[in-house]
Amino acid sequence: SSDGARWWVDGRLVIDAWFDRSLGESTGTIELAANRAVPMVLEYFENTGDAFVRLFWQSATLEKELVPAAVLSRW
Repeated sequence: SSDGARWWVDGRLVIDAWFDRSLGESTGTIELAANRAVPMVLEYFENTGDAFVRLFWQSATLEKELVPAAVLSRW
């Protein structure tokens, strides 16, 4: 993200990088059950310039990739 980002998964704060910075990567870890939908909230802000944020995931059996839009829904 550029600048700050916070990401909650199932009510737990996984990434807390709420500060000004140029483009950078923040990581977090959470264990989830397969085939179970969970609420996620991604907040981000941009202090100057263009806003930019991307959400990636990976696991022991999945290489890092952008989270596909097809797996996201609005609650």
